[in-house]
Order: sequence, then structure tokens, then C-alpha cells
Amino acid sequence: MKLDEIKRMREIGEEYEKLLDSLLNLIFQKASNCLALELDDSLTPIFATTQVKTPNSLLAFPYKCNGKIGYIVITEDGKLVFEDEEGNIIQIGDINI
Repeated sequence: MKLDEIKRMREIGEEYEKLLDSLLNLIFQKASNCLALELDDSLTPIFATTQVKTPNSLLAFPYKCNGKIGYIVITEDGKLVFEDEEGNIIQIGDINI
């Protein structure tokens, strides 16, 4: 591995942190009645969204909404939804893409 590659990794990591922070702020604004399950886990998106039933899901974050445990899911068409453990899906809002 070259030093330039390591520097690029750092740049990508910094960009990722900024994007994630912006996304988490947006989720907080749109889903203010929802709470992160475990702070560390809920701040890290799930990229392998096969755990959720929401069609066309991009990312999922473990959350608790209205007393139910599940995931806040972002879909490919810009929808922000909550999916509970039973697979029930409630639209929370839209993300301006």
C-alpha cells in the first residue's frame, strides 16, 4: 500500500463522516419522535439491507419509534420510512434528492 492511498483513505473517511452527520441530522428533523436504540449502533447505517422488508432500501438505522423497535430506512426513491420488527412500514417523510 502506498502513502497516497492511505491519505486518500483518510480523505474518504472525513467525507463519509460529514455525509453521515448531515444524514443523521436530517433523520432527527424528520423523525423527531424516534430514538436511536443504542447510540453507537444507531449512528452506523446497515449497508446490507436484506434484514429489512422495505423495497428498494439503501440504508437502515436501528431506531425505536412510537414505542416500537425497528429500523429507519432510506429508499432509493428518497423515502424515509420506519419498519418495525414485524415488517410494518410507515412513511416518515421524504429526503430531497
